[in-house]
Amino acid sequence: MINSKEGFEKLFIYSAQGILVADKTGKIVRANPACENMFGYETGELPGKKVETLIPRRFEANHQKVRKEYNHHPHSRTMGIGMDLSGCRKDNTEFPVEVSLSPITTKEGSFVIAFIIDITERKKTEQALKEKTEEIKINEERYRSVTQSANDAIISSDSKGKIIDWNPGAEKIFGYTKKEAIGKELTMIIPNTYREQHARGMKYLELNSEHRVSGKTRELIGLHKSGKEFAIELSLAEWETSGGKYFTGIIRDITQRKKAEEELRESEEKYRTLVEVADDVILLTDLNGKHLFRNKAFYTSLGYEAGEPLDTNGFAPVHPDDKPKLMHLHKKLLEQGSLSSEYRVRNKQGNWVHRFAKSTVIRDKIGNPSQILAIIRDITERKNAEEALKENELKLQELNSTKDKFFSIIAHDLKNPFAATLSASKMLLSYIDKKDFTKVESIARMLYPATKQTYALLENLLEWSRSQRGAINFSPAFLHMKSTVIDSIEIAESQAKAKNITITNDVPDNFHIIADENLLSVVFRNLLSNAIKFTKDGGSVTIKACINGKMAEVSVIDTGIGIPKEHQDKLFRIDTKYQRIGTANEYGTSLGLILCKEFIEKHKGKIWVESEENKGSEFKFSIPDYH
Repeated sequence: MINSKEGFEKLFIYSAQGILVADKTGKIVRANPACENMFGYETGELPGKKVETLIPRRFEANHQKVRKEYNHHPHSRTMGIGMDLSGCRKDNTEFPVEVSLSPITTKEGSFVIAFIIDITERKKTEQALKEKTEEIKINEERYRSVTQSANDAIISSDSKGKIIDWNPGAEKIFGYTKKEAIGKELTMIIPNTYREQHARGMKYLELNSEHRVSGKTRELIGLHKSGKEFAIELSLAEWETSGGKYFTGIIRDITQRKKAEEELRESEEKYRTLVEVADDVILLTDLNGKHLFRNKAFYTSLGYEAGEPLDTNGFAPVHPDDKPKLMHLHKKLLEQGSLSSEYRVRNKQGNWVHRFAKSTVIRDKIGNPSQILAIIRDITERKNAEEALKENELKLQELNSTKDKFFSIIAHDLKNPFAATLSASKMLLSYIDKKDFTKVESIARMLYPATKQTYALLENLLEWSRSQRGAINFSPAFLHMKSTVIDSIEIAESQAKAKNITITNDVPDNFHIIADENLLSVVFRNLLSNAIKFTKDGGSVTIKACINGKMAEVSVIDTGIGIPKEHQDKLFRIDTKYQRIGTANEYGTSLGLILCKEFIEKHKGKIWVESEENKGSEFKFSIPDYH
């Protein structure tokens, strides 16, 4: 059928290959639909055109030469063997083609029939295959390069556990050469203890093909050729070919890493122990003061049990007076990087404890502040010692003032009355010899009050001396206040009568207190004596008492000359000297008021004065009302 005209026509028209017929001049006589479509021409558009129309312009001249040579020796052949041929479409785009030529002779003359195949897809496939082949070669070379240069062992085995590849890294780590290892079982590098486990694992992988181990890393124990066991890290991958399943393991000797990890663990344990047993508080916070870590001393220093819930706000237990300063220092710390501070915090018992903190800013990898580490020491004992030292210094100053006061009294206040008494006694003897009894009586009347005042002064000195030596017993008892005041008034009565001064006892009959009667008598004696001393003839002194809250309050009120405001704070102090002459030229030392202050303070009370010059004074004291 093919040899028939009808058969050729069907082949020509319906062939998927492009077919064209050209005469000896290269003019296209016929082109089938596939050919016209391949080159982008409409039906019947190609006949009459030169075959060079279908060839890229750069090959046109050479093609004409080849065509002429073919016409001299026409024969069937594949065109351009070993060459890449290209066709040119109507739109001048090029594409690869494969061309076969055959000469034909008809009654119309000699012609050449060309069979043309568009091999674009074949070329793409060939190029992809070429690239894939090249990629495989590169990957193989890369794999070879990696395995040969890697310090890690890279070992491949089949699904039965037989070694099929062994790199130099494996030789170095396990001690076997590649020749010794290839074909051997993997168990040669696995300690006896783990071989049974390994065998079960390989069996499981063989029976459960869907199970994948690729990408998993684990730490195991390897066995060196010498028999030495050591720690290894294994990363396993599996791959398959037509020959079956295979495994490749990358094995790293982690002996040094394990050693470093153990040393780090021991170091961390030592650090943790050091932190936990430290007496100093170790505190880690964020930049806002929130606690991130605190050691055991943090709790115990505040009286809490370790781990007991606490407020995590770093400023919560700080003394209100210290909080502003501490917050200011916190901002300064972020600028400077480190600083020291002292502050007070409240412990569980509600007491304020003193702390000294050395704080340091911890920075992140890029240098920004991230956390604050504080080493804190409880300095309460030191602060108490410093405070005690200050108190002792004050006491020493007070003792020195007391000593000076004591010597001043002895040197002046006690000496002068005795000198006057001695002089008067001498005069008295002289007038007795002269039998001038009028003068004797006058001097005798003068000697009595002077001697009485000197005795009172000496009595105060003795009481004060006993107080300073701690030789006074404090024995509080239930007292009827009015009776105690009556006794004191009797002692001062002669002094008051000499100046025509009225003493009034306004203490309620039912007024009772708990106090030391002897000490309270000294207080009343001195307050009454002072009131009389600084009150003019015909004046008055009144003693009152009342309950004010939880305190028993007693007042000694006079109508005397009063005390200037600027001198009132000096009356009860040993370190200042303030003396005034009484209204009848009486002298004093102010030692009596100092005694009053000490004796009232022994009762946990206080003493003060309310006075206005020329309007009298009101000396008050208060002691706790215990009954």
